[in-house]
Amino acid sequence: MKRLIGTLTSTATILGALVIASPTATATPDAAPPPTPRAMPSEIPSVTTPGITTGTKVLGFAEVGDKVYAAGTFTAVGGQVRTGIAAFNRTTGALDPTFNPTVVGNVYAVTPGPTASTLYIAGTLRSVNGVSLSRVALVDATTGAVVPGFKPPSFNDGINDLKLRGTNLYVGGTFTTAGGQPRLGLASLNATTGALTSALTVGLTEHHNTNSSLAQKAVGAVSLDVTKDGTRMVVVGNFRKANGLDRDQVVQIDLTGASSSVRADWHTSRYTPLCFNWSVDHYVRAVSFSPDGSYFVVGANGGPNPGTLCDTAAKWWTNASGSNLEPAWISHSGGDTIWAVAVAEHAVYIGGHMRWMNNPAGRDSAGAGAVPRSGRWPTTCRSPRPSPS
Repeated sequence: MKRLIGTLTSTATILGALVIASPTATATPDAAPPPTPRAMPSEIPSVTTPGITTGTKVLGFAEVGDKVYAAGTFTAVGGQVRTGIAAFNRTTGALDPTFNPTVVGNVYAVTPGPTASTLYIAGTLRSVNGVSLSRVALVDATTGAVVPGFKPPSFNDGINDLKLRGTNLYVGGTFTTAGGQPRLGLASLNATTGALTSALTVGLTEHHNTNSSLAQKAVGAVSLDVTKDGTRMVVVGNFRKANGLDRDQVVQIDLTGASSSVRADWHTSRYTPLCFNWSVDHYVRAVSFSPDGSYFVVGANGGPNPGTLCDTAAKWWTNASGSNLEPAWISHSGGDTIWAVAVAEHAVYIGGHMRWMNNPAGRDSAGAGAVPRSGRWPTTCRSPRPSPS
């Protein structure tokens, strides 16, 4: 049985099918102080959170009130039927018996809604509680019922991630149209009505893997984040260009204008090398801004390829400018995947199936200076999101 996550604090929750440490070995998340440079969460996993009893992975989390909502490709939690979305008490870990919507399609992402009693879910959804919809829904956080006033456009492929800022719901995925309008992997919706807007119109194009005879999957966004003030967005995924500009696997977007624009003065070529392209089309998997928006961290897989950013977590300054930028720091796993990243005030948390970190000299082994950091759950390396059904 795979254990669901427990929240570290209200400001930091790791995403992924991975056990997360509770703030202290004995205290509940509410009782412990927030992490500081001298008081970090314990490495002992929480034992209160429910476990997945049927299914594979947890792909996203959101907190609404005193509950944590977990989204993924599971069909039972704690022995009870839950189709891709489940809620549990953030203090006791008790599974919520009343929140149990019937979802047709995979749920890849969840985030709090525009009111305190709602949340968005997204993925390859086709219906929720018998209500037909396309890829994204706004549901009641207590009952799971679809909120009737939210009517999003029809997307022609899946949504992998989403973020609410102000009146805009930003979504990223492998779609190429929304409501019949061209939207290449990114789109914005009115947060309340679901109507397609022009706040985000940047288009992602071209496979990162230039060898078409090897692994290639759908082009688009895998993960995105937006600063709390809503001015900057960073997107990672399977693409080489954004609005025609070279932005291999990572792009920073300015959201301050009437419509979005690619930051022309922020570019890096560090994610251009092909890493194990016989196996993976792209290798950048997760991104998270710091709470103050001054930097973001990117997590990647791709295999142990010395001199590259494959199988690393890397910190990037938001306001840096240049045509060939370098990260502020790099932490290497030495050959294991990083699926998820979450940045809190005093720490960067990562999730994956790594065995070590700070391991630049390792190649599926512990090199000089490597620090053991076991995240091996599940033990096999798999794509973070299944192919759309």
